[in-house]
Amino acid sequence: MRIKENKGVVLFARGKLCQEATYLNINPSNNYGYAHLYSEFYVDFLDNGKKDNIGTDRTALKETETTIKLFEVIESLMKSYARLYDEDEKQRKENAIE
Repeated sequence: MRIKENKGVVLFARGKLCQEATYLNINPSNNYGYAHLYSEFYVDFLDNGKKDNIGTDRTALKETETTIKLFEVIESLMKSYARLYDEDEKQRKENAIE
């Protein structure tokens, strides 16, 4: 994960965009860490030909059993990142005050 102009999570499958930058179901204003979040995930398994998980315009995933589970995992990672970011920021402020 790294800071970048775009914010949120971007997904690629087989080297092609399949989900534009998004925070999924997370409200980014709930945590300062989201303002610094940019992540790319390469999820080739979504484009395996067995199921149609990717929208025709390749900017968003379709809601399937697979993509719902994937989003749950990514949301969990995002929440953990934001929590750790805030804890680290709080510690830095406390250290600066000392």
